[in-house]
Amino acid sequence: MKEQLIERARKRQDQYKTIAVRELPDPYTLTETTMLGSYSYFKVSSRTRLIVKGDCIKLDGSLIETPSAIARDYLKEKYKRGPIVKRVQAAAVMDSLYGVPNYARPAKFEHGFYVDIKSAYWSIMQIAGWNVDYWPGRWLSAGTPPDDFPFSSHKIARNCLVSSGVPSKMTRYMPRGVFDSVSAGNPLTNVSLFKLIQDVLNSIAESAIAAGAVYANTDGFITPSENIAARVIGIIDDWGLVSSVKAEGAGEVTGSGAYLVGASQSVPHKLKHRPSPVSNIYAPKTRAWLQKNFSFWAGEKIQTP
Repeated sequence: MKEQLIERARKRQDQYKTIAVRELPDPYTLTETTMLGSYSYFKVSSRTRLIVKGDCIKLDGSLIETPSAIARDYLKEKYKRGPIVKRVQAAAVMDSLYGVPNYARPAKFEHGFYVDIKSAYWSIMQIAGWNVDYWPGRWLSAGTPPDDFPFSSHKIARNCLVSSGVPSKMTRYMPRGVFDSVSAGNPLTNVSLFKLIQDVLNSIAESAIAAGAVYANTDGFITPSENIAARVIGIIDDWGLVSSVKAEGAGEVTGSGAYLVGASQSVPHKLKHRPSPVSNIYAPKTRAWLQKNFSFWAGEKIQTP
């Protein structure tokens, strides 16, 4: 598979002039219409790509490519396109996309624990497959996992396998400071996978909070005691996923993305002078059904990179 990805990257860089930069420039300094991405810019008139060298993955020799481009190339090689679903199913899934868990109850503790789901997105894909067929409350049919992805140890590249299938608009910059959004067709559209990940993580978060967790953000949870940490670990295990203790010790939660647990401290923790509670958990009504079906496909614990 890696050889196919190298070949795709070479063809792309033969087609478009590619320049590796330390960081992407301020859009206001651009002198031509440019498509703006997280890891690259594409200058339309000069057909030039600017890619961030520090974010890129080395493919072969001096050949480097962005993690998002590599993820898309891999999906096109392995799956060709996103799964085909009925229009009514796609509409139902799109109407219920609400995001990953985000919860914070300000609290101080003498010995807390930061528990996370190891490689959550990757693990869910390994269990359900990238091309999973999911309609909440109706069916969950596992597809083929991306188990031959050559960069499974690269977190950003792994997560790009998910984001590549999420419908989105591209940001376009035009000279004189004009920005707009452009809809682009995406043959890799796969809302079922993103919906499944959201439902699994929100379901686990709701149970973790009910068990006493004071913080939940995507796949990480903070508990104020060892007993509560053990309960959260058990909840994750019941879903067939693998957990780990990222940190432990005295600390506090002051808001979303703002915490201190032992030696682990979030960047904005000291900037949060006033504790601010956050509650944005949307566990699906079908979570009992989902856990039964998801854990069936999970079987034994999977190996995470």
